[in-house]
Amino acid sequence: MIELPANITISKPSCNTGEQFVSIEIIDDVSNCQVCELKIPLDDFAKVITGLSRVHCLMEFNDKAPVGKQLEHKTEKVIIKGAHRYEKKKFDEAVEKALKPFEKQGWKGCRSDAGNPHRGQPDTGVSVSFHRHVDADPEKVEKQVKKIKRKILPPEHVQEWMHNMDDLDKGE
Repeated sequence: MIELPANITISKPSCNTGEQFVSIEIIDDVSNCQVCELKIPLDDFAKVITGLSRVHCLMEFNDKAPVGKQLEHKTEKVIIKGAHRYEKKKFDEAVEKALKPFEKQGWKGCRSDAGNPHRGQPDTGVSVSFHRHVDADPEKVEKQVKKIKRKILPPEHVQEWMHNMDDLDKGE
């Protein structure tokens, strides 16, 4: 089993459909990707937090998440020629052509940036965000894991005391 640093969010989404549930999201801290989301009815969530185990819920598991991979980000100025934002199909084709030279070595451009007028004009250059996931630095990940473990595990003197108590129970 691999240990990775993660984030958890527990929330009660407001739904206009009348659904009443609690959402529990688990985010891989290294890749910043959602690994899974649990959805559980309110009454069942109350059972869980009061000690009942193995309560059924719905799990949405992101099997395409680049778990354990480091997220990298960069911004490039991209010139988009031959189409206007309002010519949807033609503009989308022009965006694909303009982004292609930048999408090497795993980089993926944010298509919505290309059509956003706040990020620049297509003919003079649009500021486009690119991201990719690469192998994480194992030492950095281990450092994050150790930091979390220090909060989970009892202090060293308590661990030593517990070990001594185990020795007493064995008659040593």
